[in-house]
Amino acid sequence: MFDIKAIKYAKTIEEAKSYLLSEENPMIFAGGSDILIALRGGKLLDKTFISIDQLSELKNIEIINGDIYIGALCTMTDIMSNSFINKNIPFLFETLNDFGGAQVRNVATVGGNICNGVPSADSAMPLFCLNAKVIIDGQNGIRQVNIEDFYQGFKELDLEKHEIVTKLLIKKEDYVGFTGSSIKYGMREAMDIAIVGCSTFIKMDNGLISDVRITFAVAAPTPKRCKVTESKVIGLPVNDETMAIINKGVIEETTPRKTWDASIEFRQHIMRVISRRTFNEALLKQGVENNDNN
Repeated sequence: MFDIKAIKYAKTIEEAKSYLLSEENPMIFAGGSDILIALRGGKLLDKTFISIDQLSELKNIEIINGDIYIGALCTMTDIMSNSFINKNIPFLFETLNDFGGAQVRNVATVGGNICNGVPSADSAMPLFCLNAKVIIDGQNGIRQVNIEDFYQGFKELDLEKHEIVTKLLIKKEDYVGFTGSSIKYGMREAMDIAIVGCSTFIKMDNGLISDVRITFAVAAPTPKRCKVTESKVIGLPVNDETMAIINKGVIEETTPRKTWDASIEFRQHIMRVISRRTFNEALLKQGVENNDNN
């Protein structure tokens, strides 16, 4: 057993918010997959843990006029098992299928994954591409923030001490007509933090790119969506010139760092390769052939 400071079990969202204000060093947790790793490393021993696992209202997936509300306590398995998501956003299912192993997917929650605040969060790449909105409940009421703005730096979030992430919202217009692909490049196919990852989400209109979203993991202090590059290829046909713009742009917009397992140059090489491959795979799902063998 770990010699932790204390655990409080919240039975309602209001009780959880109250604990967050009354305790000296509180930390919300649900599945606890990341917390167990930190505790084993001797970290977080000064925290009072606030368990919200009993808040059943945060474990639902609701569809309202095509908009998808995903409770923060939904596990990766819950999301992958949802028939509406499987039918309408298979891209999300395919990406989450690379999230750890089956055991981790069964306990890791989507809210916990994004609130960890790290650039390697596997759910963040597709959620960035889907323009997901983070719904937050706090002492001042409920507010909504775009997931890209939710991440403010490495382990820095737009989340006050008294606030709890309750849901994620994916609007209908942000997935209808799109197809996507993700690649997570690592030493192993599963149970490993990515060296770099890429998700591409695309919509075509009469042979031209009408919308595209390109997001990287482990290529900046936060998950990084390459909006400048995206804007440069909107309205263009799919050809070598367009791919050259993407390959150049994603390198200019990201800031990968050197680590023990990969140099900056190696990460940038992989980024060029996987951005091209995810783009081509997303195109194929649109019924467009790029004839690109790279």
